[in-house]
Amino acid sequence: DPLEYQSIPADADQCLSLAILKRPDLLMGEANIRLAKDNVEAEKAGYRPKVYLQGLYQRSYPGYSASFTDFFAGGDEDTEPDNNNNGAPGSLGNKEWERTMNGGLVVEWTVFDGFATAGRVAVAKAQLRQEEVLLRKAEEQVQLEVTQALLRLNNSEKFVESQSGTVTNAQEALRLAQVGFHEGTITSLDVISAELALSQARSDYLQAVYDYELSKLTLNAAIGTIGEQAIPAPVAAA
Repeated sequence: DPLEYQSIPADADQCLSLAILKRPDLLMGEANIRLAKDNVEAEKAGYRPKVYLQGLYQRSYPGYSASFTDFFAGGDEDTEPDNNNNGAPGSLGNKEWERTMNGGLVVEWTVFDGFATAGRVAVAKAQLRQEEVLLRKAEEQVQLEVTQALLRLNNSEKFVESQSGTVTNAQEALRLAQVGFHEGTITSLDVISAELALSQARSDYLQAVYDYELSKLTLNAAIGTIGEQAIPAPVAAA
């Protein structure tokens, strides 16, 4: 693609606001704070009662003689009992299995745990404060990076404009040199010098445009919008 100069408007306040919403490190810091708050609430659960719902279902055989041989020698385990057998060996399958079910609700409430819960809550709150401090530092760093990127963009834009004027002056100087050469007032060496000056001016201009494009990418990186056309234009006052 041709290296062309395309100026973009960039408002400092809108760039900073967009960076708060887009920068991955800030989003991660906010997520860490939410996790730390959840951890504080989880540790506070030690002060609260715990409720358990329990249930038990059991089947047992009431006979006094049970072996694998007796079991497979009998009939189905749910066969009606034989009242004439009285649980003798070899009649395991003819006994009725007993079924037992019970359930209950258990409530636990720790009255004193040696300040273990209080200690865990204090540690969780300290971790929360640490995450908040880290987020504030990250926000300050983002603000610094966006401000520096905006300054670099502004300086690059001014340098492009100045180099554009240099190219215009060099073109005019070459035109005058060519006219003077045709009129015989200057030599061909003066024309060549003017051409070299124009080539150097164009080279400096393209380098300035290149630096400006890098400045735009730097600003996008500071905002967190690399690959997006997300640098906002200034909002006109109502």
